[in-house]
Amino acid sequence: MNIQLPVTESEVHELLAWSEEHVDGGTTDHESGTYEEGVCDAIRWMMGLIHSRPDEV
Repeated sequence: MNIQLPVTESEVHELLAWSEEHVDGGTTDHESGTYEEGVCDAIRWMMGLIHSRPDEV
């Protein structure tokens, strides 16, 4: 299965850096969200199913 992602590699790296920063610091931008919701949002964004990046609230 070959998936074409409608986002740039740079955007994926930026989102990864943002999430790692929060993991390392034990912080969050989304107090009401769960880890699983964040994973779903990131995957949906990368697949083009939602238009806002998970780090842009």
